[in-house]
Amino acid sequence: MAKSTAKTGTGAVRERTGEALPVLDLRFRIINKIGMIDMLSAGIATRLLETLDLPAPLFGLLHHFAENPDTPRTVTLLAKTMQVPQPGVTKRVQKLLKRGFLREAPSPNDARKKLLFITPEGRALHVRAIRLLVPAAVEIFADWEDGELMRLMAQLERVKTALDQRS
Repeated sequence: MAKSTAKTGTGAVRERTGEALPVLDLRFRIINKIGMIDMLSAGIATRLLETLDLPAPLFGLLHHFAENPDTPRTVTLLAKTMQVPQPGVTKRVQKLLKRGFLREAPSPNDARKKLLFITPEGRALHVRAIRLLVPAAVEIFADWEDGELMRLMAQLERVKTALDQRS
């Protein structure tokens, strides 16, 4: 497959200062667009999840556990997987533990480590959150054909894989 050399626009973009910016490569614009989509969808999710008193960052962590509920995790592993500083993950985990949505158990291999698991209450909250979020996603893609959705998902998986390999 030939590599794309697609560029955007036909010339430099001018800033208010009058200084010319370089023509933005299409690949940069795609990554930038994905970031904008993330911000917009996070705003929608935040508004919906507020009704459950579940901030979006806590939902993200809970969702991570719900995808593989029988797999124990440590704060260190979560921080690495989510690419978030460990103190931030620790704070989120503590909030979910305090509310009973996660539980911790000592590691059989290392007494210094705690293994984290989602609780039945955490699973129930996750289901309630998904029931709020899915209709919003369905509405966003209401006029898309199944084939379009499948192609988009395949392309997004390629982007995610490429990003995973660089992190």
